[in-house]
Amino acid sequence: MENKYHMTVEDNLFFAKRKLADNIYKSANLEGIAVTFADTYAFMNNVNTGKISVDDMLKLKGLKDAWQFVLDTVEEDLTLEYIKKFILKFAKGKMFIP
Repeated sequence: MENKYHMTVEDNLFFAKRKLADNIYKSANLEGIAVTFADTYAFMNNVNTGKISVDDMLKLKGLKDAWQFVLDTVEEDLTLEYIKKFILKFAKGKMFIP
């Protein structure tokens, strides 16, 4: 019997990109950022509704950039070097990594 839930990497990437605004909205709410889905969707499309503070916009931008990094590097193996690259990209040198 064929597994009907088997998806290729391309299918998974397509699905993840379609759900990106929803994932960022839910992550933002978990982080305590008071934002609506409509505002998050507008932010993802580079529209400023005026309802999001600059501080919250920076947090949303960080979430968006982190998701984009993961989606862009999905083919790479999860190694210590990959994790270091991720941390260095988003910590902006604030962490010491030997």
